[in-house]
Amino acid sequence: MTSHSCLWTPTPARAAATHVEQFRHTVNRLYNLSLANYDQLHGWSVSEPERFWTALWDYADVMASHRGTVVLENASAMPGARWFPEASLNFAENLLRGKADEIALIFQGEQGEPLPMTHGELYRQVRAVASGLRECGVVAGDR
Repeated sequence: MTSHSCLWTPTPARAAATHVEQFRHTVNRLYNLSLANYDQLHGWSVSEPERFWTALWDYADVMASHRGTVVLENASAMPGARWFPEASLNFAENLLRGKADEIALIFQGEQGEPLPMTHGELYRQVRAVASGLRECGVVAGDR
């Protein structure tokens, strides 16, 4: 049997500042729980998937024209279950929101230096690609 060791552990301050930690505190407050760490949050997400995903949707402030009332359909079929089957949202709208001058991502190829891209630049590039696809005749529903 191979033993594994952790390569890196964040400082307590850095770990406390993560979204997953803030989300754990939110879940504890919303559902009157006392989940002490990530492992307990994960266990709760498996035992209470509908409550977990509802809380995550709200925490992440998912933008949608309609969420619906059904969180999980056909839960016993994994894969095959459907999450938020009544929801209607624009995936790109959720990914591209952010202040124009904030860093959206940092690309680093095998040969180059890190290349940061702001939300504004990412949005411009996505708009250009979408325009090109429309010019080629790609329409909603195409794969």
